Amino acid sequence: MPVAASAIYFLNLRGDVLINRLYRDDVGNANVACAFKFVVEAVALFKSYFGGNFDEDAIRNNFVLIYELLDEIMDFGYPQNLSPEILKLYITQEGVRSPFSSKPSDKPVPNATLQVTGAVGWRREGLVYKKNEVFLDIVESVNLLMSSKGSVLRCDVTGKILMKCFLSGMPDLKLGLNDKIGLEKEAQLKSRPAKSGKTIELDDVTFHQCVNLTRFNSEKTVSFVPPDGEFELMKYRITEGVNLPFRVLPTIKELGRTRMEINVKVKSVFGAKMFALGVVVKVPVPKQTAKTSFQTTSGKAKYNASIDSLVWKIRKFPGQTEATMSAEVELISTMGEKKSWNRPPIQMEFQVPMFTASGLRVRFLKVWEKSGYNTVEWVRYITRAGSYEISRVRAEISFYSTKHWSSPQAAAQEKSQMASPALKDAIGGLDREPFFALLEKLIGESARLQNDPPNHVPQEDLVAQHVVNALRSVSTDTGGGPLVVRKVGYTEGRSNVIVEYPGTVPGRVVSFVGMHMDVVPANPCEWDFDPFSLTFDSEDKDKLRGRGTTDCLGHVALVAQLMKRLGEVKPALKHSVIAVFICNEENSSVTGIGVDGLVKDKLLDKLKTGPLFWIDTADKQPCIGTGGMIPWHLKATGKLFHSGLAHKAINPMELNMEALKEIQKRFYTDFPAHEKEKIYKFATPSTMKPTKWSYPGGGLNQIPAECTISGDIRLTPFYSTSCVEKKLQEYVEDINNNLEKLDTRGPVSKYVLPDENLRGRLEITFDGDVMKGVACNLESRGFKALCKATEEIVGHVEPYSITGSLPLIRDLQDEGFDVQTAGYGLLKTYHAKNEYCLFSDMAQGFQVFLSIISQLEEEA
Repeated sequence: MPVAASAIYFLNLRGDVLINRLYRDDVGNANVACAFKFVVEAVALFKSYFGGNFDEDAIRNNFVLIYELLDEIMDFGYPQNLSPEILKLYITQEGVRSPFSSKPSDKPVPNATLQVTGAVGWRREGLVYKKNEVFLDIVESVNLLMSSKGSVLRCDVTGKILMKCFLSGMPDLKLGLNDKIGLEKEAQLKSRPAKSGKTIELDDVTFHQCVNLTRFNSEKTVSFVPPDGEFELMKYRITEGVNLPFRVLPTIKELGRTRMEINVKVKSVFGAKMFALGVVVKVPVPKQTAKTSFQTTSGKAKYNASIDSLVWKIRKFPGQTEATMSAEVELISTMGEKKSWNRPPIQMEFQVPMFTASGLRVRFLKVWEKSGYNTVEWVRYITRAGSYEISRVRAEISFYSTKHWSSPQAAAQEKSQMASPALKDAIGGLDREPFFALLEKLIGESARLQNDPPNHVPQEDLVAQHVVNALRSVSTDTGGGPLVVRKVGYTEGRSNVIVEYPGTVPGRVVSFVGMHMDVVPANPCEWDFDPFSLTFDSEDKDKLRGRGTTDCLGHVALVAQLMKRLGEVKPALKHSVIAVFICNEENSSVTGIGVDGLVKDKLLDKLKTGPLFWIDTADKQPCIGTGGMIPWHLKATGKLFHSGLAHKAINPMELNMEALKEIQKRFYTDFPAHEKEKIYKFATPSTMKPTKWSYPGGGLNQIPAECTISGDIRLTPFYSTSCVEKKLQEYVEDINNNLEKLDTRGPVSKYVLPDENLRGRLEITFDGDVMKGVACNLESRGFKALCKATEEIVGHVEPYSITGSLPLIRDLQDEGFDVQTAGYGLLKTYHAKNEYCLFSDMAQGFQVFLSIISQLEEEA
């Protein structure tokens, strides 16, 4: 096939032609391999001229230089010399014409014929070094594929010899290796028997162009005049007699459908005086891995969800030693568990200095140069892991066998599956793909779901429609399933969705409510990623990022998938399972369009006959208590005056600060820590804290006439908000009547001016959106079912309470609903920048819901 080219074109990323050079127009089918080789070397040449950069700017800035190079590297379409070292002798980086041009030059013209067409085109003459050194590295990659039965399916070594030469003049080097052919040839030439010892057979040897192939064919020695600097002398492959640096002995036990035990023993078989660096063992595990625990005799291990593997790292591994890692893996039961897991092989990474898996050794490296200088030779060996893979041996499979339980939590989880396997096995687990698909749509709408009127009025109908569409195939609307789906809206663009899976016994209901379809605002400029689209962490694919993933679009997608699976499987349940997706949870300035409107219209009355689970908290534990909230404003009125004449003023700031101090003292006396707060595990008792300060303004030397301190009271649910408001009014009235007794600040600080018949004045007011706290019923069957399910699936149960407010829950309690709360987002990202949740947490939430339904079914 022809090796000529008709033209060379330089294109940018848009496909525009920047430069082209036409050579001929009679080239037919070209040699593709030759063309690719030419392009690769041409790019390397241009980079050497352009300081390592070869982009559109570099091309535009060097048009003249490029055209000059194109004339040298190709002649009438035939590739010529592309060696940067040679071309730089004649074409400088500044684009000055080479000595070949008609332009006169004061520089001596080198022997061009010898350089371009002669034997040593890779090295220029006249090199001088103060210290003559040669560095030689033998770098090998060992490849292994071992079957689960321990037999070697593939084992080979690919190696290369790298050299770095700093030698004066034009030296001639000779390299001797312990390869079998070379040693036999040497013995034949010297008419003596070959020396005994380790020899190897090199396969697929490739040399640098500097190697004298004639001498190699006749003498089997590697003789060469080296290029200056760093280069690759040769490549080779070994397929026989490979010395494996490590042996890996893995076993795996599958204990039921939700647990695995993995044991990996690694033995180093190289010399005791050697050591390996950067040893990494990657043990693949199923995608539905939820929790892991490790024990190692050396190094550290962790679970990396982004690659679905246990990663065991050992910084330094001595020779002739062994290390062991034991791991317990807890799995989430998923729909895909019926598909056989193919158990990918274990992979290893390592680097062993001064060791070669092939056994290749440098016998000698000789340097001759006519000046007779002395040289220093350095030789180094490195073996690295190439594709080093070992299949696992499945030692034991045991479904629901109590003899393998290693912890009370694991035992409880297995027992739960034995007690009520029907529903859980039929429904399966949270299917990753449809969950991701729906959540991606919901997060994609989150910019229009921000609830901060009047700037942002959410359009929850966008999410409501996605939910309805996801359930349509199993709804009564299409006849494809049993789900009764209903959209309820009280204002344009803002809908609620009620979904019911009908049970067989009237009055038996379990409901999941509170999955709200609005979100708090997000400023994209403050986030590390786009808040309004679903993205995945590059290092941890378990992490789902975007506004609403934790609060609360992640829960919307989660419960929607639960209802869809019920519609698909159609289990025979006594209880009706009802899900209520609501609008307008994040802002209370607008009322009557969310769950409050549904309750007012009695659309949720049937939920009162069973436990109602409010799904809008975090961290996978029952939230059994929340705080009430009373916003307050304490206004102090004084007398405006110059600060240099403070004795003629009544300073409202000082009055307000001292009054607030007295009010707080009385508040904490009348509303101390309640004994029930310990039972409900509240993190803090009731508190009264200032949060804002305001005044009309004025000069720095002006005492203002008034100021206001604002804040809120966080009240545990064991105190009445109306009682607290009444008490605070009494405190303020008493202080107003006794201003003379209030502490002052300094010798001229006063709140009464008798000569002017003036008194300071305090006034406290409360906003209309006072919220009451929540204390869940700890004796209800809903609470007990939630705790049991959490302990079974999550592994532990730790109910908690916070003085944050969830007013809608209290309203439901007051209406007679048995409300319990839980959530599967992350509290640390709640309403925060860079919000995210974990798929593994959501998957556990899915299993908790199934466990709750199963428990209630058993009671029925």
